[in-house]
Parts: sequence; structure tokens; C-alpha cells
Amino acid sequence: MFSGTEPPSGPPPGAAPTGRWNYLICGENANPGVGAAAVVGAWVWTTAAQQVVTDPRQLAQQAYDELRPPTPLVDFRPRYHAGQPEATLVGLRTYVWVTEASLRTASKRVAIGATWAQVTDMVRSVTFDPGDGSAPVVCPDGGVPYDPAAAPDQQVASCWHVYTRPGSYSMRVSVTWAAVWTGSGGTGGTLPALIVTGNVAVPVEEVQSVNGAVTSGDRTG
Repeated sequence: MFSGTEPPSGPPPGAAPTGRWNYLICGENANPGVGAAAVVGAWVWTTAAQQVVTDPRQLAQQAYDELRPPTPLVDFRPRYHAGQPEATLVGLRTYVWVTEASLRTASKRVAIGATWAQVTDMVRSVTFDPGDGSAPVVCPDGGVPYDPAAAPDQQVASCWHVYTRPGSYSMRVSVTWAAVWTGSGGTGGTLPALIVTGNVAVPVEEVQSVNGAVTSGDRTG
């Protein structure tokens, strides 16, 4: 590969003399509004024996195969402890959410010569499986982070689950991404949805007290 705005004057050393230079762009672009000029490319020598890509659908498939959203990172609150690892409690709403960085729209652009395609992934839905045998919880926006400064009845967090038994549960989150593409010549369309999963351990404790409440000194979430 060779950089620069103009192709080299001849074939690279050791290459077959019959061929042509193609400008290859293969870069990730987290902002679909940024044009191809913002993505670094290089000149590639393509011999007559090699296939020259003229169908943007081929490049869309390549970008789709290379673009993989990140594994979702999950957090939960509130968390309590009494000389033990932090845990949520039986009978309380345990709020869960996927971190914002795990849900950012991502795109990838691939181009050879004048043929190009760009694939963009956007979150369609987020589902939490609490891991205790109960039904999964669907949170289209991935949940809202818990506010430790707000009282339980003032939380704006929208995604939660109540555990009824103590234990250590593995909560599984599945993020479904919608994939669309656009390409040269006014081409474009949809691609199969991508589902990416992640897990978080959720310890659940049962606290015994005279008045059935947790003291403020026990709360850390």
C-alpha cells in the first residue's frame, strides 16, 4: 500500500506489470456524518488476475463482517454491604443499565476506487435476563443509570428487577443492533440484525433487622 493523493507512477517493485492502482479505504467511522475524506486510505496495486470490485454490495458485506459492536457493559444499583462484597437485597428493586459507551452508534466504510459502501449499526433493543428463572426484562433504551442521591421513590431509572431469594445470579444482557448500509450509485439497504451479549454477576443478600429496613450506614449504592 502507498499513501498520498496521487497513485505511484508505476507498479510496485516485484509486482506483475499488468494491473492498476485502486484507492482503498477501510476504516471505522463512529460518526456517519463524517465523509470519506476524513478516513485514511492508501493506493493498492490490483493485477489483472485479481478481481476488481464494482458492486458496492460486496463492500457492504465486508464492512458488515468487520464491524462488530462492543460487548455490553452492565451495572446495577443499589449495592449494600456489611463486611461482605457489595450486593443488592431481596425484595428491593435492583436497577440495571448498559453503559452509554456500549450503545453508541458505530459505522464502517470500505471503498475500492470509486466503489464504496458504509455500514451503520444502531441499537434496536436491550433485554436483561435476571438469571433467577423469571422472565427477561426488555429495556429499549438500555436503562437509565441509578441516581444514588435520589430517594427510591424519586428514581428516574426505568429498568429494574426484584429478586425474591438470596444467591449469586448471572444476569445476561442481549443488545440487538439494526444494521443498514449505503453505497455508491445510490445503493443501500438493510442487513441482518446483530445480537451481542454480556454478563454481570449480581450477588443478592437477605438482611434481617427488627424494623425490616436497611440502615443508612449500610447503603453504598
